[in-house]
Amino acid sequence: METMPDIQKNKAAFNAAIKEALKDQFPSDPKALMDRPMAGRYLGVTARCLEKWAVTGEGPAFVRLSARCVRYRKADIDEWAEKRLVSSTSEAVA
Repeated sequence: METMPDIQKNKAAFNAAIKEALKDQFPSDPKALMDRPMAGRYLGVTARCLEKWAVTGEGPAFVRLSARCVRYRKADIDEWAEKRLVSSTSEAVA
């Protein structure tokens, strides 16, 4: 059976491997545009969820390229997520 330090060591190695595997999946440029499915993967939600948020105004800001084509800037997603950062479930979300 693994001891706690072994588990922590393996968890750190696992997280490092995941970070390395995903580093090229999302753009590093904060002005880069992502389509809805990619933006959803970046946030860990579905594209449909982003679509609903766009209708209600709850989600991150987006760029409307045409009537049916929207893109999300990485910087806008990061800013939106940062504003929603809380430390307790009883805190209100901005």
